Amino acid sequence: MQVNEALREKEKWEDKLEIVASIVASRRPDVVQSDVIIAAKSFYAKLLAAHNYKPTSSLTSPTLLVKAESTAAAMDASYHLDEMCSGDALMVVCVSGDHQTFIQSENCSKVAETVSTWLKENQPSE
Repeated sequence: MQVNEALREKEKWEDKLEIVASIVASRRPDVVQSDVIIAAKSFYAKLLAAHNYKPTSSLTSPTLLVKAESTAAAMDASYHLDEMCSGDALMVVCVSGDHQTFIQSENCSKVAETVSTWLKENQPSE
């Protein structure tokens, strides 16, 4: 039975999650099925919280978003943070790589340099 067929047979999300977690654990001996379930539930809760979040005011302090140049999902350039920041509070910097690689190898140095420079330029005045 293929995965899609097995998932279609189940109505509840919990049952579908059990199937997927079982497949992942069976193919990765270093992964425990219950950990996959916990991770999936946690990730879903994070997505739901982000989706439902409605800020009540704008962020006025300087804000830095360092993000990967290439993404698998079609996203707004600032992940909609510009809607939560007033004026020019938001600075967006793209770094080569994807979600996994933009903080690895030479990209790591670029991220560290970007954050370090930004922090120096945005220190609160005394």
